[in-house]
Amino acid sequence: MSKQFIFSAPSYVVFGDGARMQTGAHMRKWAKSGTVMLICDKTIVQLGMDDAVITSLEEAGFSVAVFDKVEPEAPVEIVRQGVTFAREAGISGIVVIGGGSAIDIGKAVALMLENDGDIIDYCHAQESFQNRRRVPLFVLPTTCGTGSEMTDGGVIFDREAQYKWGFWDAFGGPDLAIIDVYMIKRMPTKLLASTSLDALAHAIECYTNKAPNPMSDAMSREAIRLILQNLPTAYADPDNTEARENLFAASTMAGMAFNRTGIHVGHSAGQALGALAHLPHGLTCALFLPYVIETQAPALPDRIREIGEMAGLTLPDDVSGPVLGTLVGDAFRQLNASLCIPSLAELDVDYALFDKFAEYTMNEPFQNSAPVPSTVENLRAYWDSLF
Repeated sequence: MSKQFIFSAPSYVVFGDGARMQTGAHMRKWAKSGTVMLICDKTIVQLGMDDAVITSLEEAGFSVAVFDKVEPEAPVEIVRQGVTFAREAGISGIVVIGGGSAIDIGKAVALMLENDGDIIDYCHAQESFQNRRRVPLFVLPTTCGTGSEMTDGGVIFDREAQYKWGFWDAFGGPDLAIIDVYMIKRMPTKLLASTSLDALAHAIECYTNKAPNPMSDAMSREAIRLILQNLPTAYADPDNTEARENLFAASTMAGMAFNRTGIHVGHSAGQALGALAHLPHGLTCALFLPYVIETQAPALPDRIREIGEMAGLTLPDDVSGPVLGTLVGDAFRQLNASLCIPSLAELDVDYALFDKFAEYTMNEPFQNSAPVPSTVENLRAYWDSLF
């Protein structure tokens, strides 16, 4: 039977130190004039990380309207405010500077400019976007973990419902991703670790998906290798620009890999924990990396072995899938420990949250992409191990 799959890498990528200074010149290829909406948070403005981008846009003939209201986890009300801001400003383009939350807000704003109703109406495939995005969307990531610069979907947080909603459109991804290491040079090592582990989770969950393809495999394998080789170095030596650049490249590759192939049980659990306990997405996905390894090993022993070998393990030839999962899973527990990823007890998560967590996780659509979906029983066993 011949293979059939879809692979989409929505964004044109410009990679390199100083690439942010080319933002205006590239925007001229998509929009000749007008007002560009710059989406970011207040910290970006305070640190002056938007200065060169604004200068570049203004030198290219654009005016810039700054929307600096981004908040962690992309609250739905910020999307609504952004849509109103964009319409009132009469924008001809959007540039986002920030992590996954900022980029997802940018995607949602750009899509909702052309569609009626509320963004939540289009989440979890409740309704399809009727109109394609028209305004050009450029993104400059400031973490090496989101991968959102290379995906067509996003996640927003409904505070009232305490739920993270996913939205997706075949043409929802950015037009241009500017990957400039300057944007992560000052990123604290704690954040570097958790966001890079999120990228590693993207790559591993994509590689252990039940419907992989040769293109997603190639991207996810190389992303896994780059992260495992460079994260310890970048964590130990914050001034090692080469290691940070490699992590940045790996994050973008992992996003490209899972855009259509998907992620699964780790992100289902991580998303549930993040929404219910109000924890950062990268941190929660890092906590569930060993869980991904252990649950998928019985179905995919060869792939888990390959991941273990990329992590530097020498593994016996004659071990079963479950044993292999334990050996490789323990290596990822040690990786988390070496990067000071805390336990749920250290994060003051209430143990009694489990029932809500399990219900949320089991209903997350991500997990349907796993060869071995979660069960309440294996979630409980792993939950216990995190305390």
